[in-house]
Amino acid sequence: MTEPIADPLTRPVEPFADARGPHLPDPVTGLPWLVWPFLALFAMGASAAWTTNGADLMRDPSYLTVVLPSLIIDLAAPLIGVALLVRHRDAVTTLPVLVAGAGLLAIEPILRLAREPLGPVFQTITPASEALPFFVPLGTGYDVFVTVVGAAGLILVGLGLSRSRRYDDPISPRFIGLGLGLLAVVIAAARLLLFRDLPAEVSSIMPVLIAVSVVSTVAFVGSWSYLTGVAFLGWVAGESPRIGWVLAAAGGLAILLASAIGTVVGLIGTTSPDGNIFAFVVSWMTGAGWLLLLLAFVSGLPSTRELASVDLARVDPEAGPPPGSAGS
Repeated sequence: MTEPIADPLTRPVEPFADARGPHLPDPVTGLPWLVWPFLALFAMGASAAWTTNGADLMRDPSYLTVVLPSLIIDLAAPLIGVALLVRHRDAVTTLPVLVAGAGLLAIEPILRLAREPLGPVFQTITPASEALPFFVPLGTGYDVFVTVVGAAGLILVGLGLSRSRRYDDPISPRFIGLGLGLLAVVIAAARLLLFRDLPAEVSSIMPVLIAVSVVSTVAFVGSWSYLTGVAFLGWVAGESPRIGWVLAAAGGLAILLASAIGTVVGLIGTTSPDGNIFAFVVSWMTGAGWLLLLLAFVSGLPSTRELASVDLARVDPEAGPPPGSAGS
């Protein structure tokens, strides 16, 4: 006997699941919450940049070649945090030092943009003297503070990248540190020569100006040297993604070279045509360096994936290939 065929008219029908209400796309809702503060800082920087340069760009589009490097510097910093958190959704817990460094890098351009509106406040609290109208003590202190914030961000980014590495250094980091440290000392010493042409009226504050110059130069060059050295060692050690470490090292090296050239330009002066050309090159090299650093994190720097079989062999030769691999 055959089973009776159920009447389709009387067969119970499973109820349909309730449709989802209005919602954002899943890729958006799946982003870490910390992405949004970085995007807010990016929007603030972009708005300030348009307010400052929008009218000139509308009048003369070629002006973009002049302001584009500074725009890259100001806007790339918060985007580094966005790229890090988009590529590593769990970076807040797995790469906290790197996230903290990216946060300081994102804040630093906003602090620099706030310098101009805060100028009258600084002048009111610590007014400049008639003999030294350019020296506002509180404003100078604020400039040093902003430089230190940016340097701290770079050091934390370098430290976070260093902690994410998996392989030993194939070469001694002392040689890299010695070379980059020597560069920092040379640049700092060369910048001190800029004070040789100052008028005699500034002799009373010369020690303060020298201290500010030394602190700012060592903080800037030293932090970029550290980050560049970490990225270079990660590249030669074969860390992945290889292109990310290469881009970070190249970006840091470009900025260090730009700083060195900028110091030379300051010594020879920028009134000559050659000086103006060098200043233009320095600006573009600095912007390119920041862009390369951003692209390094867009590429997925640093890799936090599980070790592949070849990586396991390098870390523990007796471990063998992982289950499911071609060698198992």
